[in-house]
Amino acid sequence: MRWFGRLPGLLVAPLLMATVFAQDADLEPLVKDDAVAIATLEEPVATESSETLPDALPPAPSPAASTNFETSIRIEGLEVEDGESTESAAGTDLAWVGSFLVGNDDLFNLRTIEYRHRPPDNVARASRLTTQPSGSIHWIDGVPALDLPDRLYQFAIPFQFDLTSQDEYLIDLNITPAWFTDGVNRRPEMFRLQGAANFYYRLNNRDSLTAGFVYLNRDDIPALPVFGMLIDDLEKGRRFELVFPQPRLMWRLSPRNGSSIWGVISGELGGGSWAIKRTDRTPDVLTYRDFRLMGGIEVRGHKGPRGMLEAGWVFGRQLESRTGRSDTSLDDGFLARVWLEF
Repeated sequence: MRWFGRLPGLLVAPLLMATVFAQDADLEPLVKDDAVAIATLEEPVATESSETLPDALPPAPSPAASTNFETSIRIEGLEVEDGESTESAAGTDLAWVGSFLVGNDDLFNLRTIEYRHRPPDNVARASRLTTQPSGSIHWIDGVPALDLPDRLYQFAIPFQFDLTSQDEYLIDLNITPAWFTDGVNRRPEMFRLQGAANFYYRLNNRDSLTAGFVYLNRDDIPALPVFGMLIDDLEKGRRFELVFPQPRLMWRLSPRNGSSIWGVISGELGGGSWAIKRTDRTPDVLTYRDFRLMGGIEVRGHKGPRGMLEAGWVFGRQLESRTGRSDTSLDDGFLARVWLEF
């Protein structure tokens, strides 16, 4: 398959990045919030353990706020901490995500750069209402016969409101005005109002249940239910997010001292709908959909940069449009993604 020949160039830079993180002598374990489907939120629950155990990278914005094909759906629930939190009390988190998706047929390949902005952890916890703007650019490498634009743009401003009752339950509400366009079609269809509502209930210090829905407002998938179970077995260094529509499994690979390294396996729904104009200036809406099976390594340090390297198989790829001019099924492909947060 053609994309196998491109693997070395895709993986060398991310591996170097991971090496730099691992060699940072000042890195210490960091406990982080539960990553999950719909927005970024943190409600810590202290336990009696004296150790601080690391968790995952900050969750991606909700699918409603998602600004790249690769983010899809992440669910966030109640947080469990062992020991004292080591989060920064000042500044903001700015994440940069770069990815490359190539199909075996070379009909529709994607290169993406995305940024995500989060408020400081202490601000997010002190306020019930938070916002996390994000944006991205997608460069399309496609055949002329599909009549596709060269680039797609996304910008989203999710507003998230959280209600909690001690450490028993959490209600997460999200509404996200978002814009999806090729930069040429600025008609009303470029604007999409998205949102989500999720309920999390803690069964014990390890397990939580979640249920709700996410309103994607896409042409192909308007909405999806969210349901499942979160298992935080921090003593054994593992975390299982058994949640539809984006499950994720994590295992701690490194010791508790120094930097924290985790192995991650996840399933994702990718894609979105964008307002575009064809070469003859005909307005249209392009929808892309795929499914991903991803695996990777996550590295994070104490009050320092965090990073993640992922790669995986992309299947069920489909292009659709309201005019029908680009409707086609695409071959399976390969996705490489690098995430850096400062």
